Amino acid sequence: MRMPTVRSLMVSAVAGSVAVGIGVLLLGVVDVLALADAIQISVGVACLGVLAAILIGQRRVDGKVQRLTRSHRKHADSTTMHEVEAELRARMRDLAHQMDEIAAALGEDRVMFAAHSGDISSGLSGVEDRVASKVADLSTRVSELSEGTSELSRGLSELRPRLDKLAVEMKALERSGEVGFKQLEAYVDLRGLIQPRAPMPALRGWAASPDVMRLLAETLWLEHPKLIVECGSGSSSVWLGYFAQHNGSARVVALEHDERYLEISRDLVRAHGLADVVEIRHAPLIPWEGEGATYLWYDTGAIEDLTDIGLLFVDGPPRQAGPHARFPAMPLLLPRCAHDVVIVLDDSLRDEESAISDQWLAAYPDLQRSVRQFDKGAHVFTRRAT
Repeated sequence: MRMPTVRSLMVSAVAGSVAVGIGVLLLGVVDVLALADAIQISVGVACLGVLAAILIGQRRVDGKVQRLTRSHRKHADSTTMHEVEAELRARMRDLAHQMDEIAAALGEDRVMFAAHSGDISSGLSGVEDRVASKVADLSTRVSELSEGTSELSRGLSELRPRLDKLAVEMKALERSGEVGFKQLEAYVDLRGLIQPRAPMPALRGWAASPDVMRLLAETLWLEHPKLIVECGSGSSSVWLGYFAQHNGSARVVALEHDERYLEISRDLVRAHGLADVVEIRHAPLIPWEGEGATYLWYDTGAIEDLTDIGLLFVDGPPRQAGPHARFPAMPLLLPRCAHDVVIVLDDSLRDEESAISDQWLAAYPDLQRSVRQFDKGAHVFTRRAT
């Protein structure tokens, strides 16, 4: 195997040291080592490489000199050292130049990076200020919105009872509209059945409503009762008189406790030419005892001659007469009724009349009841089929 020459060994030593120095320098560039430390280490490695090359050259030269003659040793040694020294100096100058260029480049990059870092830092600082300003503005708006929401909530809380009241009033108005339409419809039907001889008295209010009057008219048309008895008098007496007159042989007897209303009802009957069909009887309210209680009801002397009642309309006495004032109508008049009698209790939407209806149904098991959803409510009683 051929031995390497002195030059190749020296060059290898120098090149290796330069490579190691450059590697160390790169570590400084990437911030693994401090740049100043990296440069010092690189220079030290380069110097070690040079010294190693010198030692190698010297050892090789000593071996060669032993094979040469003594006379040529000094001359050869001097020539080789001069050549190596010259080459090493040239390489060192190149290396120093490269190191200066690297340092200058690194210096420029660091300056540029520092400048850009300052710009970036300044920009970030500005962004942070703007973000902080926006956040503060947003926080203020959220606070204002929260206050507005609280005020709105308070306003809604105050408005809620009014809305609830308005809803109740709207439902009442809606029901009133529906009831009004049904009453108008019933009134049109009633007016189509008769040809009045004078202005007809008003219905509703204190008087019976058109829907219950239409029910009475239907009963007359279907059942043809001979005797119609009315507890109370007024507008309904005139309407019933026309229905009875149209029916032929039927007649109406109305019981009235108040003398003032007695004369008003009689005047209405005479004005419509119904005196031969309708009789308004004076029947003052007097105590009546029955079913374990005392009631104010019509004087029973006014009903002694009444028999075979086919239609009974209970619309009195008024509730001012006392509690459950209409209860005696059933025990006193039912025995005077026909088997197929129809009994109509008006104003059953009121609690008192509804309770009276329940009492009747419990006391007379042969009766059956139907509930009509009329303006004032009505309960209709008939006998059960046997």
